[in-house]
Amino acid sequence: MAFINSTGKFSPLKIPGCALWLEADRGITLVDGLVSAWADQSGNGRHASQTTEGYRPAYVTNQFNGYPALLLDGTDDCFTVPALGTTSVVTTVAVRKVTRVSGEEGVLYSIELATDVVIGEFMGDGYAGTGNKLVWATTTGCTPIKTVSVMDITNPHISTLQYDGVNRELTSSWVYRLDGAAQSLNGASSSFGIASSVQGYIGRYPTTTNNYKGYLVVLVVYKRLITATEIRLIELHYSRKYGIALA
Repeated sequence: MAFINSTGKFSPLKIPGCALWLEADRGITLVDGLVSAWADQSGNGRHASQTTEGYRPAYVTNQFNGYPALLLDGTDDCFTVPALGTTSVVTTVAVRKVTRVSGEEGVLYSIELATDVVIGEFMGDGYAGTGNKLVWATTTGCTPIKTVSVMDITNPHISTLQYDGVNRELTSSWVYRLDGAAQSLNGASSSFGIASSVQGYIGRYPTTTNNYKGYLVVLVVYKRLITATEIRLIELHYSRKYGIALA
């Protein structure tokens, strides 16, 4: 019962260490039908925002099991989000549906863990093959890509990423789950760097390229490695809410 709130419903905040919680059915600010701001529900004030009108995602109602979603165009739609502050471990949970096709690529999110260091989830062609990939990058460059699965553009998915802070180049430091199933990490890699003093982004890499194309419903970030039980609870919650079958 520790994970159930006073209304009898699960809340991501009942899992300790929640640093960011964005969900499309709450905290949305619309300007002319486009999302200009997305309020952080974690209580930490890490609100996502976009001041440029042309870069704002569309808001689509009744998209997944009756719930709304944000639709990013893959060209320039994105948000900025404040950095997490210094941390070496992280768990992220996303509910999304990719609509990219062959030859396209994009970064769903790039969250800053510490000064000039980001972690994220990359989808598309290029950088060590087609599929979903885990991304780590620094100003000095690195080997950031771990290819994990073929990309599905038909269905929504729940993805969970964990990094333990030990060694980004060891597959043992990463855990990636898709719809409740652990994915095999193969260690394929590519090197690239980022500009200094970056902040977090949703919908793109810290440079102005690699924009995400598809729907985004949920992004939750924890500044800790949440347990297997906690991961399963959040997967079950979002599976039921958004009608996504788990493995």
